[in-house]
Amino acid sequence: MERLLLLLLFVSLFGSCHSIQCHQCAMVGGDDCGDYYDGAANSDNIDDCEDKDTHCVKYKTIVWIGDSGYINGRLRESVIVTRGCTRDPGYGDGCEGTQAAGGVIIKCRCGTDGCNSANSIYSVTTLTTTVILAMVVAAFNKR
Repeated sequence: MERLLLLLLFVSLFGSCHSIQCHQCAMVGGDDCGDYYDGAANSDNIDDCEDKDTHCVKYKTIVWIGDSGYINGRLRESVIVTRGCTRDPGYGDGCEGTQAAGGVIIKCRCGTDGCNSANSIYSVTTLTTTVILAMVVAAFNKR
């Protein structure tokens, strides 16, 4: 009986040491890792994270560029999406947005295997805040 208990304890400890698995890819101007990412179709993008990683993460960076793409008074939007692993102990699931020079960075983290596979990890509040922030940044850049 003691051996069975020790075996169960050992197995439960071994299972808890398994690292989280996340979708890992990057996209610049294409659809292979963008917001309309199909996690099931891209299941080959799921990889083990490092042992100390605590969350899957999706970064979406939106930058407004006024270079050669500046036509008819409009800024050109460049979107970069990356998915991977992060070490954020003490944080729960959710999204946060920060304003960067000429754009916005949205970071969404979640704590289960493969949870960064789609834009469904965005909350309605985050989307609304991001749209408002994007409009403010765009208006500021037009001055």
